[in-house]
Amino acid sequence: MGRHALETFVPDQQISLVHGKAYTHSSGIPVFAMYHPAAALYNPNLRQILAKDFQILKDFSRWKEYLLKKQILLLLRKKLIKRKNKL
Repeated sequence: MGRHALETFVPDQQISLVHGKAYTHSSGIPVFAMYHPAAALYNPNLRQILAKDFQILKDFSRWKEYLLKKQILLLLRKKLIKRKNKL
C-alpha cells in the first residue's frame, strides 16, 4: 500500500520510515507498507527501494502461504487423531 492507504490502516507512521514492513490491521488483515509504484516515475531514486520492497513482499507472501499450509496440516492431523480416538 502507498502513503495514503498507510495513513488509513497504520496511522502515525511515515512511509519513508516503514516501507518494506508488514503490519497486521486491527481486523486481522495483513498490511504491507510500500511506496506506490507511480512514485518511482516522479522520483527515480525510489526505483531500487521499490524493487527491494517488491522482493520483500514476494518473500512475505510465500511465508504467509507456508504458515497457512502448515496451519491447515495441523488442523487435519488433529481431525485424524480425533477420528482414530473415536474408533
